[in-house]
Amino acid sequence: MNQRSVADISIIGGGTAGWLTALYAKTVMPTKAITVIESDEIGILGAGEGSTVQFVELLDMIDIPVSLLVKETGATIKNGIKFTNWNNEGNRDFFYHGFSSYGNTSASFYNQKNIIASSPTTYVIGSLLGDHINNYSFSTKLSENSKVGFLYDENRADPNVNPILHYEQSAAFSLHFDAVKLAEFLKKTALERGIRHVEGVVKDFKQKEDGDVNFLILKSGKEIKCDFVFDCSGFQRFFAKKFKSKWISYKSFLPVDTAVSFFLPMEEDSIPPYTEAIAMKYGWIWKIPLQDRYGCGYVFDSSLITEEEAKQEVKEFLKDSVEFRNTFSFEAGYYKTPWQNNVISIGLSAGFVEPLEATSIWTSIASLSKILGSTELLYKIDQRIVDDFNESFEDINEQVLSFIYFHYMSGREDTDFWKKFSKEKAPKYLKNIYDKSDFRLLQYSDFLTSIWPIESWYQVGIGTDQLNIFKFSKASGFYNYTSTYSKANHVFLKKTQDELVEKYCPTHKEFLELLKGK
Repeated sequence: MNQRSVADISIIGGGTAGWLTALYAKTVMPTKAITVIESDEIGILGAGEGSTVQFVELLDMIDIPVSLLVKETGATIKNGIKFTNWNNEGNRDFFYHGFSSYGNTSASFYNQKNIIASSPTTYVIGSLLGDHINNYSFSTKLSENSKVGFLYDENRADPNVNPILHYEQSAAFSLHFDAVKLAEFLKKTALERGIRHVEGVVKDFKQKEDGDVNFLILKSGKEIKCDFVFDCSGFQRFFAKKFKSKWISYKSFLPVDTAVSFFLPMEEDSIPPYTEAIAMKYGWIWKIPLQDRYGCGYVFDSSLITEEEAKQEVKEFLKDSVEFRNTFSFEAGYYKTPWQNNVISIGLSAGFVEPLEATSIWTSIASLSKILGSTELLYKIDQRIVDDFNESFEDINEQVLSFIYFHYMSGREDTDFWKKFSKEKAPKYLKNIYDKSDFRLLQYSDFLTSIWPIESWYQVGIGTDQLNIFKFSKASGFYNYTSTYSKANHVFLKKTQDELVEKYCPTHKEFLELLKGK
């Protein structure tokens, strides 16, 4: 097997993807020369301000405390996503897709007094009892009360230690952030750790006989030596286009293709600990709380309305004047071969499905983990390794496509946009899930290889009233055979959740102040 020498690693583009890649690489390969090539001429898109739990896990891995990010960038806690107006029932005008809460959640019984989380059985029993998911979801209760999933523990209340250590984490969480401030913070951190920064725009490259790129040529004419390249050039997609990688379009499944962004003032006394996704006539609005403002945008289908019509719809919905910022267009999809030779495209340069569920950073982290989690793979010149990486990337995107499409199957049919979505037109992965749900309850084993756990599918499925799994006639037998699950168990679960939220969980704003050291 041929080996390549990897001493110089170059990263094209800064932004969140570029600087996270640099910090990840420096953490696992501290002796390597790592260079980020970035230009103020290009700048940062700065549209994305949400993330998933994998982002917090990566911060831990690269030794960046969440408290520091909260202090330096205005970041806030994210419990999950609130979906507003995604169906037509007046008494179900919102639901949450929350991150997992902790506790013993075996599929057939409760055996801990302080159980607070939800298992698939919890969702089925709740449905059979005619109870709405908002009444027994810990994440929902936290979010609706502007609280976060950390429990105050009197046994930890030592006045001589940081007050943040008086709390025990009881639920997974992620962060909201200002994309520009985050990139600046990550850049500052990277430079402090010895990562090299070069100002410039990559215009061309040189290759060795085996196809590996060995020099990047800047617009100024300067050449940067490289043994391995991570392309984080965003929507410019420098190498994917140069290498003529095949584009896999999802436009026929996900028609939203344009976004107009805007800010809203933070006027509430409390700061919501969740992203809000508000369904509109021709797409949806994201509303992300930071410490001093909301970052917002309307993602819509430009084949049905113009940009000006979209802006007018936003103004009418908010009943207020709005100062719009950036407009950007995109096509949902990805490049089939993000890894070619010694170049890997990361983040937007490899593809973009759409903003719903904030998967862009997640897919970047998944790609980085697969290659930088086993750094010896960078050295091996073996097409099987490259093919395995590219196939994994394809699988992730197919799952993202299906889960996002699943949200749009909400029963709305009030405009031509919502009429575009149907089970018959669903992606293959999602059709398989629908087929299974027609004759039995979905199980953990159905999602062992899924990037989303079964709980995520249940939350969205119940929230949008989709799957047969949630119809009493399909689940009645299940209820009869699970005698340890009773109405009393369900009531106990809700009572325990209510008590914990009321008495032991801090408000989001209080917890942010603790994180900042105030």
